[in-house]
Amino acid sequence: MRYCLALILLLTAPVQAVAFSEMQQGDCAAAWKIINKAHETRALLFKRSLDGWCHVPTFVPDTEAVIKGFDFDQIEWRAEGLERVLEQSLPPTALAIRVTDADMLRKLGLRGDVDLPVIPMQIVLVLRQNAKDRQLVIENLTISGPKGNEVSLRGVFHNVDLSSTAKMQISLGGANLRDVVLVATANRKLEPYLRPYIGKTFPERTRKRSAMIDKVAEWPDHSFPPETKRAVQQLIAVLPAPNGTLRVKVDTGAGLSAAIFVQTYVFGEPVDDMINRVLGGVVFNANWTAAE
Repeated sequence: MRYCLALILLLTAPVQAVAFSEMQQGDCAAAWKIINKAHETRALLFKRSLDGWCHVPTFVPDTEAVIKGFDFDQIEWRAEGLERVLEQSLPPTALAIRVTDADMLRKLGLRGDVDLPVIPMQIVLVLRQNAKDRQLVIENLTISGPKGNEVSLRGVFHNVDLSSTAKMQISLGGANLRDVVLVATANRKLEPYLRPYIGKTFPERTRKRSAMIDKVAEWPDHSFPPETKRAVQQLIAVLPAPNGTLRVKVDTGAGLSAAIFVQTYVFGEPVDDMINRVLGGVVFNANWTAAE
């Protein structure tokens, strides 16, 4: 599972600018003070990028201590409706987060024992409220990797009410994720990054590709129709130098409840049980289009 996630991250053109107003220096410090109530953070930690993003402080200069959970090279954010945060301690109407790191897989704990070159990446997540329809929209989750490769995902959480702290806490637990679409665009320049996973010699690559293709054939038919299995197998067949686009539309039926993940990570249920429950109600419709 860890290697599969690493491969997905590797199948990732520079991120397009997000259509948000530029943040002001005072906004950055004021919002962080609300979010980080338990700690007094010195004002000098707050910087603003040239394109108007607030930097999240990643360390305390006096002690050189890394702030727990913020040890990426750079974390930035910008928001719309910031007055909701400053005046009511509620989420903004829209939020963008940009994470950049020179060796993202290592920071995420995905390098393992595979001998990979350093892989710079940038992840941008854009969320927006649709209060009228009680939705939290994932406008885009973009993972940009080396050499112009990219993965993007969008979707919608339904039944979300962010109008008050109490309603927010209740509704997020019962939110249903639907309308999920993933697009991964890759080119042959990924080869040096994928080769350690696929094999250095032709016989080794052949064996691993064959084993992966056979494994895909065993995936449950109710979640992975023949067309989807064929698309994934076509992608595997051209590894470690894919050149094309994988499009996946995820049919979650009535919705994929956030409670499924909560039960796993809060109550300690086995991850395999979570995966089986997710696959029981989800259908992946995919196609692979080779570049000309």
